[in-house]
Amino acid sequence: MTLDEKVRQLGDKAIGVPRIGLPHYEWWSEAQHGVSNVGPGTFFDELIPGATSFPTAIHTTASFNKSLRKTIGQAVSTEARAMYNLGRAGLTYWSPNINVVRDPRWGRIAETPGEDPFVVGTYASNYVRGLQDVEGAGETKDLDSRPLKVSACCKRYTADDVDAWLGIDRYHYDARMVMLVVLCAPTTVLMAFLATCADPRLLKDTIRGEWDLHGYMLHQLPRLDLDCGAYCPDSLQNAVMQGEVAETEIDKSLKYLYVVLMRLGFFDGSPSFKSLG
Repeated sequence: MTLDEKVRQLGDKAIGVPRIGLPHYEWWSEAQHGVSNVGPGTFFDELIPGATSFPTAIHTTASFNKSLRKTIGQAVSTEARAMYNLGRAGLTYWSPNINVVRDPRWGRIAETPGEDPFVVGTYASNYVRGLQDVEGAGETKDLDSRPLKVSACCKRYTADDVDAWLGIDRYHYDARMVMLVVLCAPTTVLMAFLATCADPRLLKDTIRGEWDLHGYMLHQLPRLDLDCGAYCPDSLQNAVMQGEVAETEIDKSLKYLYVVLMRLGFFDGSPSFKSLG
């Protein structure tokens, strides 16, 4: 691919490269407690007017039934696959929300498993397994080739809530992220709206090095492997030409992204045409 073709794949609307047969793809879909049309990668119509809406994370966590979250994840991913087969959804879901509740005034509490980092890690990891795991695929030890049902995203990584408040420092050990990335191998980690998303110690050394992430890192600002927006596709080529970004770094990001799509079976042909042979 040319440099221009490469950078055009690094926004949530990856336009593809027709000349080499690389299809376009919309990375952004949501499934906090059911397949949603909030993200542009999923839509409802007369054929599929809606999906099952389960209770929010804060409610299912209140059951203290860990297996319930996994079972819900399995049901959600089954519906997501069915919608993908009919061309109404993607395969990459930027869910679950794993922020720890610090302030009752925050408007997204219902999305999270609550106030306790251990509980957040436990219940969110079960949801991730429910979304991603393919029956029997656990025997595949190489995470870069293990099949995925859908791709889950843990959001958000480090400091997207109150850290130092009234003299209390909570970030010497982040139990929820260690449990999620190390134990259940999500394919995506979404960053906070902070300068930490450009810190190589937190990204390269911790997430990819110590925690061994097999997937891509996402941000809603212009950094990392994938941009939720169009800033990277519009600006990254100039950054390479000016020597600010090495093209080899773009190649690495593309590898992380497309390995996830390969594990999802995205390049195995459109399911809607398989009945035609």
